[in-house]
Amino acid sequence: MRLPQEICDAIVLCVENEANCISPYKGFNPRRNAVQYLTSLRLVNRGFCAIASPLLFRHIVAICVPFQKESPLVRLIEISKSPYAVYVQRLDVGFRFFDNLSAESVSLYQEDLAGILPGCLARLPNIKALGFHDASFSLPWENETTATKTVIAALRYGLLSNLTELEFTLPLAPDFGKLLDNKPGTLQIPIEHTLRGLRHLGLHIGGKLSPYTHSDRTHAFYIFQLVELAVDITSLAISSESLIVLTNFEFTRLLRLKHVDLEGVETSADALTSLITQSKESIRSIRFHKITINSGLWESIFRQMSRLSHLFDVDIGPCGYSSTGATQRLATQPQHPPTWPQAILSQNVNDGSALRNLLLQVNTNRIAAGLPTMPEAAGVLKSLYTILTMVGPVRSRRGAQRSTTTYGYRRALKDIRQPGKRATPEDRNGYKKLLEELRKREDHLTKVKPRKKNGKDDSGEDEEYEVERVLDSRVKDGELKFYVLWEGFSMEEATWEPRSNLENSTEAIDEYFDAHPGNPGGPKANNGLGRPSLKAAEKTT
Repeated sequence: MRLPQEICDAIVLCVENEANCISPYKGFNPRRNAVQYLTSLRLVNRGFCAIASPLLFRHIVAICVPFQKESPLVRLIEISKSPYAVYVQRLDVGFRFFDNLSAESVSLYQEDLAGILPGCLARLPNIKALGFHDASFSLPWENETTATKTVIAALRYGLLSNLTELEFTLPLAPDFGKLLDNKPGTLQIPIEHTLRGLRHLGLHIGGKLSPYTHSDRTHAFYIFQLVELAVDITSLAISSESLIVLTNFEFTRLLRLKHVDLEGVETSADALTSLITQSKESIRSIRFHKITINSGLWESIFRQMSRLSHLFDVDIGPCGYSSTGATQRLATQPQHPPTWPQAILSQNVNDGSALRNLLLQVNTNRIAAGLPTMPEAAGVLKSLYTILTMVGPVRSRRGAQRSTTTYGYRRALKDIRQPGKRATPEDRNGYKKLLEELRKREDHLTKVKPRKKNGKDDSGEDEEYEVERVLDSRVKDGELKFYVLWEGFSMEEATWEPRSNLENSTEAIDEYFDAHPGNPGGPKANNGLGRPSLKAAEKTT
């Protein structure tokens, strides 16, 4: 029996829509599952093959990951030489899970990518999105140079006239200046021709800045000049592994951005306010992570954001004040970074009030547009009260417990309500849905009775959460850290914890090292931290 074409289309689109819920630049797992399903559907009959093929080959991920039997570039070459090359619209290359890759596999991948990428791009006539990912500063110097040359060669010699989205990572900030050669060769395509048609531009610095060779002003100049050349972008992302100083966001032309994503940037309140004001009529989403300001107040930034009538999504990560700027007195360095995805590290209580008002306004905008409210707002308020009112550190140093304050979800819900305002039926429905979500989240938490102090219950102590399992380990900045799954929390809420913060989880650490003795910190590791004396059970004796 042959199914009608409409049913075939619906089945294939149902599979594809499941993969579109997450940006391809943020994660590849949903897309990987969709590829498997689409591959199976193509084998059913010719009708499914004709429908599934354009979706299956639209996004090619040639990312180097650990334990691959075959280089992902082999599939890229085969597709570029096949009739399916016309379907390819997005290509992602680079590294994932770099810490688990061997030096040999990294070198081979880099050499192969440098050799085949220009030719493959030339055979993909409809490429619209290109991503170069994770050129980590942990790469040897030779590989860093190869990675930089590969990106530059692809952008200079690739036929990318249809490109609308570009994300690329370079090891150092000065490397962006190599794209701005004023005298390109005869066969080279000027970078401004490629940037001119972009709608999204992502500039990422994968390594550490070198203050001895270039100044922060030079770093900013290269990045700003590339943004200036992308005259039609509506989405901008800038990130750095270490703080890069961007003193202002004043361009010769006004930006009309819908999406702004900044991470690892030191700037001023005036600069961020200027960036927001330029796009006040168009901006839809803002993401600030690891942003420090050296002058002005976060309070003024949040107030300006609250005036954006079309702002529907806000993601504020661990942001705060510079320890060396004019507002260094407001900077706070907690013993451990907050575990919630959104927080402001500040001594200024007004920053918290301004952020709460911002979240209220964003939810108001979402309700007016027919969108559901953001339930994660409660988590924001919870972490804000933890830090701003100095109730206690978000992460306790007592042991291996993930701790919160006594500030509860229902208290957060109460604070969301705007005082003196009569709730509309739409508001009540939104609050009802939010309350149900908060109750579900609260009911699934595994609470541990707090310790007693001087024989009495200490009501001011944090609630504690136990370690369920250790998932991974790494050595960063000379410190051994573990990737911990907490009891009662999902995988998305797993966090990296230093060894010193897991004194009460020796059994979980021992089980991990028994299963993975060669991983960083294990008895068979070759990184100097893997001596048996550092094994958890032996360290406590």
